[in-house]
Amino acid sequence: MGTSILVLSKSEIPMQILRSMLPHDQYPIILFCSSIVAARQLLLKRSIDLLIIDMPLPEESGLRFAQEIAARSTPGLLLLMNSSFYHQLAARMEEAGIPVLAKPLSKQALYQSVRILCTLQRRISRYQQETLTLQDKMKEIQIINQAKWLLVDHCGFSEDKAHHYLLKQAMDQCCSKYEAAMQIIRKYK
Repeated sequence: MGTSILVLSKSEIPMQILRSMLPHDQYPIILFCSSIVAARQLLLKRSIDLLIIDMPLPEESGLRFAQEIAARSTPGLLLLMNSSFYHQLAARMEEAGIPVLAKPLSKQALYQSVRILCTLQRRISRYQQETLTLQDKMKEIQIINQAKWLLVDHCGFSEDKAHHYLLKQAMDQCCSKYEAAMQIIRKYK
């Protein structure tokens, strides 16, 4: 599946540039919003990989919105601002984890920045998924250990005997150690 990009701008030009330059098979979804309100609604409805905010925006500067988005883990974010504001605001935005490009910028600079950010966003997503998997494993280990200690407390088993009992229960019932542990917890709690 390809990368989805949302361009928030008072002009459709950045979106048109990206549509013409990015390979359609890798970046099939490039959407446009002209207001923060519309962008918020769209972000609630669908998953977006990269949000590009082209400042200034008609109703407000977009800085607060960018910081709000950066506080979440997704989507990735790129802020485009006039060079007159760049020197004042870039360091503050980058401190908040928001990459900033000064306008005017070349089509090539926009293209390369988007490709780099999308690549980094895919890497971050992969790490987030690995983290969730590890958290699930940790929870599973905690449940198994809780079941073992219940066996130690209620049945007088040694830790080693509780471990072997749990393995045997899982084999006898054709289930995972986690499922056997949950049965033990339900029985003794």
